[in-house]
Amino acid sequence: MAELETGILQRDADATMDALTGLANRGAFDRTVLGLMDMPGAHFTLALLDIDRLRRVNDQHGHLAGDRVLLGVAQALKAAVRDTDLVARYGPDEFAVLMRDLSLRQSESVIYNAVSAITHQRLTADDGRAVLFTISGGLAELESND
Repeated sequence: MAELETGILQRDADATMDALTGLANRGAFDRTVLGLMDMPGAHFTLALLDIDRLRRVNDQHGHLAGDRVLLGVAQALKAAVRDTDLVARYGPDEFAVLMRDLSLRQSESVIYNAVSAITHQRLTADDGRAVLFTISGGLAELESND
């Protein structure tokens, strides 16, 4: 019975979590947003971030280096937000951050700090070469009636 329960819990985690980064996946993110939109008086900010030309990183340095970039971004975003905020891998090279009850300016500061942390990481390929990449993104402030 314990094995069955463990298997069910693992399957539930697999269905809501991105295997590489350990973040919520897009399905879990979408369900969370829909749930928030149904709450009266909901107020949150949304940041969408994209790793520019991740495919070029993969082509130049290999997929393991690309994975290191994804993990570095995921870890920096997770470290920058509160435990009550949601960071999700939204697409192959995209991340979404959902922050409740913060103003746009406050959220901008959180994301700025995360991106600053990312840019100060020194990520290297297996051959020791630096892996360079850029990130693009945007922020929006949303309320339940939007």
